[in-house]
Amino acid sequence: MLKLIPNDDLASDDTVIGRYMSLSRFIDLIAHKWLFFSQTTEFDDKLEGALSLSTFAQVRDWARQHENEPRAWEIIKDYKKFSEDLYISCWCKGQQGKSFQESIAMWRLFTPYPFDGVLVLSSVAKLKESLTQEENLSENFKFCNVDYIDHRTDWSDISMVGRSIIKSAYQKNNAYKYENELRVLHHEETDAYGPRKPILLKPDILISEIRLSPGWDRGMCKPIQKICNSFGYEFPIDISSLKLAENIYR
Repeated sequence: MLKLIPNDDLASDDTVIGRYMSLSRFIDLIAHKWLFFSQTTEFDDKLEGALSLSTFAQVRDWARQHENEPRAWEIIKDYKKFSEDLYISCWCKGQQGKSFQESIAMWRLFTPYPFDGVLVLSSVAKLKESLTQEENLSENFKFCNVDYIDHRTDWSDISMVGRSIIKSAYQKNNAYKYENELRVLHHEETDAYGPRKPILLKPDILISEIRLSPGWDRGMCKPIQKICNSFGYEFPIDISSLKLAENIYR
């Protein structure tokens, strides 16, 4: 089903991406060499992965026109099953050709007060390469630019029902545009993992740079580097660009 994603929705390999995370999650990443993918049921946004009202109405009207209303509910049921089997990893996109622009809103959302955490910088190409730990594993992942919509009025073309259902997995409400998100979709038809699934990867390939949260000064670079060294890694580490700007005016 993931193969139905149109090419113009797929993220280009040279897209710079970043992920904000607490220090404990970062240590978990480099210690266990895994990244947790989550089902949409784990997200705070209750419209996450939902069909828009207009698309839902299209499915219903199509079924009525063909005197096959039970088919509409089969389509919705299939969508629900697909959503339950879908695991997602969320990243912020940078602007092509420019350095990654940090967001104070994202620091506040994903790192504990007062911003105790790190920003892991990478690219779509690096993330793809880091995930290929098993033969053909990369075929199970799709890297998609999130499409921001109005769930009341926007709609998808149900002439390709499967595509519309999949597209809803990387659509979010317009209220979340500030996240500028890219997401990785992984479809797994199994009950073995529950709402969060650990995916093995290679941190040394994934990580191009680490930035410290705005709550930390340059003195934290050495302790974070020691943590990385203890697991056999040597990454470029710098303070937040927001902290750097703050220091200029002191």
